[in-house]
Amino acid sequence: MPLFSIKTVIFTTLVTLTSLQINAHEVWLERDDNGPVRVYLGEPGEPEVGSEINKLAGSQVFTDDRKTVATLAQKEDHFEALVDRAGDARLFSDQVWQPWQMDDSTWWKFWKSSEEKLQGGILQARVGRNETSAKLTYELVPVFANGNVFTATFEGQPLRNKSISLLTPSKMHHNFTTNKLGQIEIKSQESGRFILTSVHTVDKQTIHSGKQVDSLMYISTLSYVAP
Repeated sequence: MPLFSIKTVIFTTLVTLTSLQINAHEVWLERDDNGPVRVYLGEPGEPEVGSEINKLAGSQVFTDDRKTVATLAQKEDHFEALVDRAGDARLFSDQVWQPWQMDDSTWWKFWKSSEEKLQGGILQARVGRNETSAKLTYELVPVFANGNVFTATFEGQPLRNKSISLLTPSKMHHNFTTNKLGQIEIKSQESGRFILTSVHTVDKQTIHSGKQVDSLMYISTLSYVAP
């Protein structure tokens, strides 16, 4: 195989692997009753362990205000946060991944570094469905307290035609698309922990992790326990 072809294959593989790693990972929260909040990183319902979760150390876990965050303690497969009150808790983190090169039609011009477009990742998560208001930039919000209808909300506005995935207590995966009101309804009768996940991408130039990026990917989760 010619040298150029070998380099092309290696480059393409690295870009693909980076994208798959990012898209397959998320942060989600778990909480039993009013106990500590557990912060997990990994594929849905399958947390990473050991040093793989070190970058969660800078996460902001809070209840009412991001200015008042909980202290984190690292465990084997998660971080633990003692929040200041019972009820719903949230997480914000923009430090888990460094900006990565976007996959576009000019990817093959890898020698022209000045033309590279970067994308940054922002991880947001919520545990509980008691509150019907959003406190994160991109959040999945229950329409009614402890209800099964949820709105995908970005900067306070509902998003229609937005994809949302669901992991059920029995580890079944389901996909939904929000309606014109930005809502989906979960009709499962299972008891146990549910995890909703959605991704929203915004194209804009901004500074992320000290680098200029052309796009931000918001990955948001909501977990709750149904009786």
